[in-house]
Amino acid sequence: MSSAVHSKMRSLLTVALLAYISAAAAFRHTGAHRHNLQDASHTELPSVAICVLHKDQNEDVEEWLDYHLGLGVSKVFFMDNNSTVPIREALSKYESVVHYEDVFNADAAPLNQQMYAYKKCLEHKDEVAWMAFIDVDEFIVLKTKEHWSLPQLLMEYKDEGALAMNWVMFGSNSHVRRPEQHTLHAYTRCIQPHPTRTEHIKTIVNTAHVADISGDPHHFHYVEGKTAVNENHVPVVNTPFTEGASVSKIACHHYVLKSLEDFSHKIKRGSGDGGNTSKNLDWFIAIDSMATAYCTPGSKFNI
Repeated sequence: MSSAVHSKMRSLLTVALLAYISAAAAFRHTGAHRHNLQDASHTELPSVAICVLHKDQNEDVEEWLDYHLGLGVSKVFFMDNNSTVPIREALSKYESVVHYEDVFNADAAPLNQQMYAYKKCLEHKDEVAWMAFIDVDEFIVLKTKEHWSLPQLLMEYKDEGALAMNWVMFGSNSHVRRPEQHTLHAYTRCIQPHPTRTEHIKTIVNTAHVADISGDPHHFHYVEGKTAVNENHVPVVNTPFTEGASVSKIACHHYVLKSLEDFSHKIKRGSGDGGNTSKNLDWFIAIDSMATAYCTPGSKFNI
């Protein structure tokens, strides 16, 4: 083989290798390496977005984003509430799937910052079929093998106003310092959802049927004739609670404490409902003492 032919083949192999590396990197960033999102019946699946108010949680957000992209979320609306390091800078490699908007507004009254941000997200409702409203410390967890992606699960609720997910609240797992493990693996002790106790929700709205925000970040208003339902299609009408929890298909895992170190940072940030929070060390201890059950469905996911 002549040196010229050998050199040309070497160049072609180099180009092919670089193309493979680039494609593999893009594949990893979408989280598609964790789930096969192709429906065997080739049914067209609905597009799903997340709306999230963000402030100074850059160290947590990439794990959270990769996880939800792996569930089949195709777009995330980040409403940046005056972060020290803008989220746009922290997530520059996700430009194709992330929409950024600065929403800090000292004159947002009568809305607090979180509700102001949610209202801004609803301005984009025509861009997607479904929109989940959750925080960076909340992970949507699918509970059955039959539901291999969030869009596939939501097909079962296409005629409903929204899907209301029950919270599962997690404790600290006795972590004082921030652990090296990912959130879903580091925290497994939870407050067991109760079948008869009133339970909080977070909502994934059907954008064709949502009308407006409500007075809290947990539930919404819908067009006439539509309402939210829980996973069993039981109506959840004008309330941020369900009568009894049901988490056999889907749950919103709320890592409300994390480590004591993480919790102290959360207190300094303040909350999205006005910048103040009643959460303190006594609250931390109270929640942590109730987290006696083990909830491990989230830990099966590799991030």
